[in-house]
Amino acid sequence: MVFRHLLEHIYTPALFLKEVVDLLEEDGLIYVEVPNIDEFIDNKRFYEIFNDHCGYYQKSVLINHLSKLHCELVDELFLYENQHMGLFFKKKKATKQSYLTPRFYDFKKDFDEAITKLNDELKAYSNIAIYGAGAHANSFLCFLSKQNLANIQLCFDLDNRKQGKFLQHSNIAIKEPTLEHLQNIKAIIIAAPLYEEEIYKFLVSLGFKGKIIKTRIN
Repeated sequence: MVFRHLLEHIYTPALFLKEVVDLLEEDGLIYVEVPNIDEFIDNKRFYEIFNDHCGYYQKSVLINHLSKLHCELVDELFLYENQHMGLFFKKKKATKQSYLTPRFYDFKKDFDEAITKLNDELKAYSNIAIYGAGAHANSFLCFLSKQNLANIQLCFDLDNRKQGKFLQHSNIAIKEPTLEHLQNIKAIIIAAPLYEEEIYKFLVSLGFKGKIIKTRIN
């Protein structure tokens, strides 16, 4: 059974996981893929927390809970420079239940500092754009100062289904990233962390000469 980027959207994850395990026969496999909370907290990506998600998970927490449901971890993989975590579990008649100590976070100070740093950096630019028209970009808007928010002129995205529309609750138009649309833009914030390096290289290849702001620290 496979569920990718579903668990973080479920309000009652413990009940859901129990129902999933109950459907499996012995030696049945479960693949769970979720955002890796350790990675985005370590990189201070405050905009990763948004209202589409009901919860965030550590490897230890998932292992502990599924162990109680008689499922043992048999393999794992980490994708997009550890931003996504995929865990493989096998259902057994009996499993040795072991408790892994979860990591406890105190990230408010780090997030506040990252938000302040970004807003301070953006003060130098009057014409700003966001690259990426997904949930991350919409989350970004909530953390910008009024001055910086007013200076966001455009959002760029290669998905033509989004082009011609607007970011949520804003008048920020979503356009195709072309040199013509980039003409008056002085700074671009990349709000698509899975493809940050690819987007950076793409913007440079287009001939963009302004500031490109990444949010990944490590």
